[in-house]
Amino acid sequence: MTTGEKIAKLRRQAGLSQEALCEKLGISRQAVSKWENGTAQPTNDNLAQLAKLFGVTISSLLDDEDINIGSSLPAGEPEAEPAPQGSKKEEKSFKLGVLLQGIAIIILGITNILQAVSIGAMRNDIAEMEMKIHSYSALQSQINSLENRIYSIPYASSDEESFTDYHYTVTNYDRAANTATIGFSVVPKDYTRRTVAEIVIKCGGRDYSVQAALENNIFTATADVVCDGDMSVYLYLTEDGKTRSYVLDYLPNPADSYTMKIYQLNIGGDWKVGNGQIKADAKINYTLRYVMNGDISKSSYPVKATIDIYCNDEFIHSMPCENLMGFDFIAEGKEMLDDCVATAADNEITFHEYFDIDIKNDHITTAEDVEIRITMVDNKGYEYQLTEDFIIGIPEEIY
Repeated sequence: MTTGEKIAKLRRQAGLSQEALCEKLGISRQAVSKWENGTAQPTNDNLAQLAKLFGVTISSLLDDEDINIGSSLPAGEPEAEPAPQGSKKEEKSFKLGVLLQGIAIIILGITNILQAVSIGAMRNDIAEMEMKIHSYSALQSQINSLENRIYSIPYASSDEESFTDYHYTVTNYDRAANTATIGFSVVPKDYTRRTVAEIVIKCGGRDYSVQAALENNIFTATADVVCDGDMSVYLYLTEDGKTRSYVLDYLPNPADSYTMKIYQLNIGGDWKVGNGQIKADAKINYTLRYVMNGDISKSSYPVKATIDIYCNDEFIHSMPCENLMGFDFIAEGKEMLDDCVATAADNEITFHEYFDIDIKNDHITTAEDVEIRITMVDNKGYEYQLTEDFIIGIPEEIY
């Protein structure tokens, strides 16, 4: 008989509903229902309350034997028979026999009580020992978990201390998906054939985990990662249930080696904005980072750029970035690669655009209505624009 079946039987024998039992124990009816149908087990505190309520031991609730509540005279005990009619001597003898029989029953009852108390005490000792064993097992599990966590704390070390060789390579960049394929190879100083190596890359709030394969005494792995920013790379070595962890590398955003970036838009000059008109002798500065590669098809540089003026998010005027369009990025990039003796390099350059404008538009009321944006298209046809965080309105001091 299961513990749940015993609880149900004892509850019915005591004339209690599930609701009444849960009120006495201070728990929910769903908990009692789950005990009785076997989908959950009472806690040690609940078992102690149940044993006290029904007058049984905790061990009797936990073992597989049937259980009953209440007590009666031992089975098979004869009931006292009426004294037979006869002489006083016989009557006296009969009363003495009844008395002796009563004494025997009392002695037998006391013996049974003492045995029950002894058995109950033994069961309580067993239950207490079982709880101690369970507590010890739980404590040992916590110790093992803590020990493993200690081994898993990333250990920052130089390559000379922990690795005989390490390098990585960006083998592909998907501009449309903004994902990079990165290959890693590493040779730890301390490992065996049973060692399981895992490389974890953290980038942009995401974790990318790949298991490394051991080939020719080198652990290698390849990961596809969304390029949301700089990356932290960790190496986990697990053997015999214990894990060691190392900070393997800190990588710049791979997208930076394949894409342009425009930033630091500054507006200057003399502006007059309002009453349906923009009139300015203006100067606009912006910084461009572009990427040049020995293979021009893998380079990223602008082929078109405009200065766009918006009024309340409505496009009203555009002007070409003349200084930028007059710059020879290919020739400059080849010279830059020759100077640094590299197969790829990125460079930053700031452009200054000067222009006079006189724009009339009835929607222009104040300088706060107007925004300047830089829009560029690279040699692969991708468009770049300063994000909303970098859109600069016309400063109040220049109008």
